[in-house]
Order: sequence, then C-alpha cells, then structure tokens
Amino acid sequence: MPRHVKLATFIDRVFEFLKTIPKGRVVTYGIVARHCHVPSARNVGWILKQNTDPDKIPCYKVVRSDGRLAKGYKFGGPEEQKKRLIAEGIKFDSLYDIIAGHPFYSGFHRRQANFGRGCKTYSKDNRRRPKGR
Repeated sequence: MPRHVKLATFIDRVFEFLKTIPKGRVVTYGIVARHCHVPSARNVGWILKQNTDPDKIPCYKVVRSDGRLAKGYKFGGPEEQKKRLIAEGIKFDSLYDIIAGHPFYSGFHRRQANFGRGCKTYSKDNRRRPKGR
C-alpha cells in the first residue's frame, strides 16, 4: 500500500485536533504527531498540505519545534502564516521566529508544552537538547 494511502487515514484526526487549538496558541509538528498518533512529524507536514480551507482548519498554527515558521506553508508561504499568527496575538522576535517562551497548546490537558525538545523553555542558545542528556 502506498505511503500516502496510509497517511490519509490520519487526515480527519489531525484536522479535528487543529480545530481545538485555542486562539493565540500554536503547536509543533511533533505535538500534532504525538497527539494524533501519526508516525512522524514529517508526515504531519504532508497531511497539512491536504488542507483546502485554512479558515476552517487552522493549519497556520503549526510551527517547527524550534519556534520558527516552516517554509512550505501552502497558502502564501511563511509571510502569510506570520500575518495570520500576528492577527491572533502571536509575537515574533525576528523575521520568522516566534518570541521565546511563547506557550504552545499541547493538546494534553495535564501539562503545558513550551518550545524546545524536552526543554522547559525555549531560548535561542538552547534550540536543541544538549548532548549527553
């Protein structure tokens, strides 16, 4: 079975999750993958490309784990994605970097997720998890 046929089974689940993200919050591709049981964060990118209505399904709220906007936003590139996020109150500290420490919506109601892989907070100096941990 082709890979895209397998991933198509996750489309509705991912789109429904995106509709639950509160105004002023963003999620990472990884958070979407974990919450919706998608095999990988890269697969989430493919699923988001299947969206035909960004007003109904807010795929613009999905960002990279380091807080940057992905280059492949389907509806006008990162410039349009940034405009939509600014309209929701998201602040940026550079061209495509969301301001450090902006809280993610995790979808898991027991905890609040922040930028970074396994880090409690995000900082430009600590975009990746240090080796040895």
